[in-house]
Amino acid sequence: VGASGEAIIFQVGNNGATEAMRITNAGNVGIGTTAPSVLFSVKGASRHGDDATNYAAISSTGALTYVGSAQPNRTMILTAQGGLLLSTQTTAQANVDGTNFAYSTLDYDQTTSEKANWGFVIPDSFVGTTATFTPYWTAASGSGGVVWQFDTGGFADNEAFNGGALGGTAATSTDTLLTANAMHIGPAATVTHDWTAGDFAVVEVARLPADASDTLGADARLIAVKIEWAAGAESD
Repeated sequence: VGASGEAIIFQVGNNGATEAMRITNAGNVGIGTTAPSVLFSVKGASRHGDDATNYAAISSTGALTYVGSAQPNRTMILTAQGGLLLSTQTTAQANVDGTNFAYSTLDYDQTTSEKANWGFVIPDSFVGTTATFTPYWTAASGSGGVVWQFDTGGFADNEAFNGGALGGTAATSTDTLLTANAMHIGPAATVTHDWTAGDFAVVEVARLPADASDTLGADARLIAVKIEWAAGAESD
């Protein structure tokens, strides 16, 4: 036991000097001799590293919240099986027989712009104004590039579904077919969304065959989309 009721955890060396890690009677943990520099608090509201900009806060109930560079990414995977099509869309859903397994695809035409959408609820830990979208796709034949477009919408309580265009700002990912019937993981696209934690979210994925970079003369077969966003808390 150190001065003023401090508990000495262990001794550490710093350039030859001997210092102690202490827990003060105020509940702060730090390294020092008589008045240790606080690293974090074991009771009450405080934060790791004494840095409110880049590290997580610990509440008096033990809940973690993240800020700055300490915010972790959360990931959601959208699969071709979960895609929904408007009655006016002709995007084909298919089950493809591979050599050793089957997989599902959404087949986007090379001449007509087609789209599909997915819906899910945004977790309560969700923060930020952008999310990244990465397409996983293939094609049975052909050569050239594919332009995928990602758009988003968020719907709060009592917000009409038929309000017109989705509220986000669409972004695109352009990738080139390397080998037919091989997995292709396209570049991540950063989408500015209008999502809020707790919203019902809509994701729309389209192919843009009218784009000059979309030159693949065959169906582009979407397999999945990986979405990543920042989280502001440990728990939802």
